[in-house]
Amino acid sequence: MTDGDGAVAPNGWLRATPSAQIAGAHLTVRRWRRDDLDDLTVAVTESLELLRPWMHWAATYDRRSAQEFLARCELAWLERSDFGYAVVDATGRLLGGGGLRASIDPGGLEIGYWVRSDATRRRVATRMAALLTAEALAVDGVTRVEIHHDRANEVSARVPRRLGFEQIATVRRERSAPAESGVEVQWRLTQEQYATSMARTLVAGQADAQT
Repeated sequence: MTDGDGAVAPNGWLRATPSAQIAGAHLTVRRWRRDDLDDLTVAVTESLELLRPWMHWAATYDRRSAQEFLARCELAWLERSDFGYAVVDATGRLLGGGGLRASIDPGGLEIGYWVRSDATRRRVATRMAALLTAEALAVDGVTRVEIHHDRANEVSARVPRRLGFEQIATVRRERSAPAESGVEVQWRLTQEQYATSMARTLVAGQADAQT
């Protein structure tokens, strides 16, 4: 579900990369930078109680973890395997992170997201995922976007459900975080489905994410 640890592998099918910055009405999604180190460290360490049940990379997290993550993000962009983003508000305050990962079959990108604890209940993840969906489907060669989460994580499930993704599968997988059930739920939105989806409506500014 998350872009937290960002393991990278060379990827040959992508013919282009997504934009480095995606501006929305309520927030901006932009590529991680090395100078995000302090803000990232604070955002995660202040949110460990929220993140640790679901994010294996949050089990032991410190400034060095953040530094290594930002370095991996740079390499992953070069290899076109994982496109990590920070999400910030109008003041530039870091609200969380997200990403587009080439971790599924060619033609598809997987969205991941996390939100710092004091920015929850503000539809940050929904708005971020809507922007990432639109951006992914604008990349040459991408025909679908997926969101995967553990079945027990109902908060994460709300995002694809709100945006009009279709649930396509549930699969067994090894548990990697304490609260996980070991069953992964997979959601998909295709180019054709996007045309009439809430994701498109939100990006076009025709509705508020509270809908």
